[in-house]
Amino acid sequence: MGGQKESVTVGIGTIPGREEQLEKTLQSLLDQDGVQADAIYVHHKTKPDWSKWPKGSAVHSVRVGHTWHGLSGMEDPGDQSKFIWAEQTDSYYAACDDDIIYPPDYLQVMTETVAAHGDKVMACVHGINITDDTFRQGYYRSRRVFNTAHALAADRRVHEPGAGTLVYHAGMLDLSLEHFRKHGMADCWAAVWAKEWGVDIWCVARPKGWLVVQDVPDTIFDAFERAKQAGDNPDWFQTQLMREASPWPALP
Repeated sequence: MGGQKESVTVGIGTIPGREEQLEKTLQSLLDQDGVQADAIYVHHKTKPDWSKWPKGSAVHSVRVGHTWHGLSGMEDPGDQSKFIWAEQTDSYYAACDDDIIYPPDYLQVMTETVAAHGDKVMACVHGINITDDTFRQGYYRSRRVFNTAHALAADRRVHEPGAGTLVYHAGMLDLSLEHFRKHGMADCWAAVWAKEWGVDIWCVARPKGWLVVQDVPDTIFDAFERAKQAGDNPDWFQTQLMREASPWPALP
């Protein structure tokens, strides 16, 4: 990135029952080569048993280059809680998920991708392109997904980021918690915000398995499948939101 080093702030949201996965996620973000996080914030519904986590990761502890913070006692913002601290930094912000193991060069690759575009774009690993912006078959059947776990030969523009793999410069782009008005669909809110403000989203090139998604119980997609099997229309809000933001420009 050259010049004076800029800080990187990481935000994570977690829920009870994912302590084992979260421990591995946090350790992977601590074990970064090159660019490292200056602060890692964790939002949780109930205070986890921090004593089970790596030395130095207690909520009140501080270690060189890393400050750990826990936030509790607030209304639950759901999956977008990873964006709570975006407005508190004017440098790079990484929104992370509690079930992903991030590679040692993750923060470096992502911040360098953003910097290469003058800090005016967002970078992601999980990316989505809208294939039918009439959404006649609903949101989930109207998109092409570049999955986190799969290889991607070259950087490519996408319409929508996977929010748990999203990095951007918060001093240049003001995407923050206030832009996420309903939980369970952070990806869509980020996409609509980026389209409204003309911000490109770049899905980064990577080898297969660069990020590792851990198995966790009861994901958002599990809830979607249960609702669908029950005869509900679980993606109606996503469909409505993304349709209202149409047209979505064609991307290769």
